Amino acid sequence: MALITTLQCSCGREWLIYVPKKLLYKEIFRGGGVELGKLMDEQKERRGEIALAQEGAELRGVKFRDISISEIIQCDDCGRVFDMLRIIDLDIKYPGVLDYQEVKVAQYEA
Repeated sequence: MALITTLQCSCGREWLIYVPKKLLYKEIFRGGGVELGKLMDEQKERRGEIALAQEGAELRGVKFRDISISEIIQCDDCGRVFDMLRIIDLDIKYPGVLDYQEVKVAQYEA
């Protein structure tokens, strides 16, 4: 099963986020496990799991984002910027206490 998570901006915009195992394993194992993650991602793509997640997002009326393409997400409505790799890293370190709205890319903050 592909790892899919949600992200909701304070303005109400919502995304379904596909987190590739190669990125997740890189964060968890600090660089190790990337090749295993890459193989798992390729299997998921061949089985159509990523396309299915994208279709699910469309049915729900939310945006879909594959963070292997870009880990930075900017809200089209309010301009808030989220760094998904930073969010994942903090969520691994501090499970259950992360407020996504607080994790923004420092260079974009005013």
